[in-house]
Amino acid sequence: MRALGRLVAVSISLLGLVLVSSAAAHELEAPRANKANKAFAKSLCAASDDPKESCIASAAGPCQRISDHRIRCLVFITLEAEDKSQGRCAAVIEWYLRNKSPVLRARFLGIQTCQQVRPPQPPVVP
Repeated sequence: MRALGRLVAVSISLLGLVLVSSAAAHELEAPRANKANKAFAKSLCAASDDPKESCIASAAGPCQRISDHRIRCLVFITLEAEDKSQGRCAAVIEWYLRNKSPVLRARFLGIQTCQQVRPPQPPVVP
């Protein structure tokens, strides 16, 4: 009877270790999200093609863990309009793993803030 009790206790312990290691294997690591956020920020300006506003700078911001599978990060972009005015915006990107997949995905959660950095330049009078 004691041998059966020990076997059950050992089995439960091993099952617990398997579940914990399996859950840890599907946790999104913060360095991975940070690296993806930096790469996204770099490619953001390169991909913009708006003729009225051009992206002149972008930078990755801080990240914060939301759950084991989700990390939210900020991305800063600086836009310049035709009148040479500039605005800086902060966007929120959520990086996540879905359905125990190792594939990292991104979800755009919107613009958090925008502020004018440089006002429009007055027109040149001849």
